[in-house]
Amino acid sequence: MPQQTVPIVGRDELLDQLDLVLARAASGAGSVVLIYGAAGIGKTRLCEQVAREHRDHGGRVLLGRAAPEESAIAFAPVADALRSARRTEPQLWEAVQARSDLLSMIVPELSAGMEAKNRPADHPVLFEALLDAVEESARGDEATFWVLDDVHWADDATWHFIHYATRRVADMNLVLAITYRDEEIGPASPRWMGLVRLKRDPHVLSLLLYRLDSNNARRLIEALAPVLPADGESMPSLHSQAAYLAWLRGDSELALMHVEHGLEAADRRGDDRSMWWAQHHHIHIDYRLTGDRSAAIGAFRDNVVAAKALGITDGEA
Repeated sequence: MPQQTVPIVGRDELLDQLDLVLARAASGAGSVVLIYGAAGIGKTRLCEQVAREHRDHGGRVLLGRAAPEESAIAFAPVADALRSARRTEPQLWEAVQARSDLLSMIVPELSAGMEAKNRPADHPVLFEALLDAVEESARGDEATFWVLDDVHWADDATWHFIHYATRRVADMNLVLAITYRDEEIGPASPRWMGLVRLKRDPHVLSLLLYRLDSNNARRLIEALAPVLPADGESMPSLHSQAAYLAWLRGDSELALMHVEHGLEAADRRGDDRSMWWAQHHHIHIDYRLTGDRSAAIGAFRDNVVAAKALGITDGEA
């Protein structure tokens, strides 16, 4: 199923809060929004949904992503946002080019063809030029929704910009959304105290994404697999794909629920082969969650015996 066809489930309150800060930014009262939670829980997906709706209503969107292989590159996610603007927001790109003597520190290709000169090392001057470019190119009173995604991989210079923007955003038509994995920036991280200070700022909104509750998890299951196949042979494939997708998204609860959903369906039809499949995968995920190796080994042994009795080969497992 294409990603855009899967609805956001269980995030209505967060969406409402983001709509509210965008409305305030349109009147000149901007904000920084910290969006955090476990890996795969839906931080990027939430921002993409807000960005799509904001753009559909005529708003401006900037998106820059940090990446582990670029963690040593200064301003990498900021540069990523500006390079994307070259195609999606030409007015902003023109404003950036007009300040190329400064902003080439962030996007080096801006200095192509220019005479070599000493670049200023003063971050506040650089940051003011960047924020001026964003504000100058804004359309009327529309807010700009600027996302810096996965900044747990970002460099120090990017974090300096985030802290500086927090001091300036209150008088701008800007919402700067910062996403990060909270398990990557714990109390032992050098970024921890900086985040504590950010969260205390009156112009910063903190949004923690929790795991979906059971009702919303089932709603998402229905969105991912709306029609169960009638035959038992194809059912394991359907549920294994949905369970695996949930596991990749970091939602072990949803993965377990999908396996249980397949288990219940197999039990209703008396489908022994599908029943074995569901039990096998349930044990696998349980083991990953609890680390109870001895219990998992015993349960797997029982399932292997059952599999042989049903004529299921290792390849079908």
